[in-house]
Amino acid sequence: MNKKEKVLYELKLAEYLEKNKVQDTFHYLFKQLCLNKPDDPLNFLINELRTKRKKRLIFISSFSKSFGEKIAASLSARLNFKHISYQSFVKKEVLDGSDSGKKFAN
Repeated sequence: MNKKEKVLYELKLAEYLEKNKVQDTFHYLFKQLCLNKPDDPLNFLINELRTKRKKRLIFISSFSKSFGEKIAASLSARLNFKHISYQSFVKKEVLDGSDSGKKFAN
């Protein structure tokens, strides 16, 4: 493999690792090993990989509503999270006529 081929290979590899969040996964798994210190690390890692992790991010802003919404929407898009704003949540509950929606309306 010549120098140019090696550089192209490394670029493709870096793109693959980033796209598939391999480094994030290894970081998470290593952190879980350190926190839990399981007796059987290999079995623990297998179980961690089989278990779907729930990702949650709660963003509370003291900025203006529109600026805070823009930041939250940008973060959720970048992190691949579902974005639910408080305002849209309340509006849906009120329109659905749920018990909590009735409390919001009053």
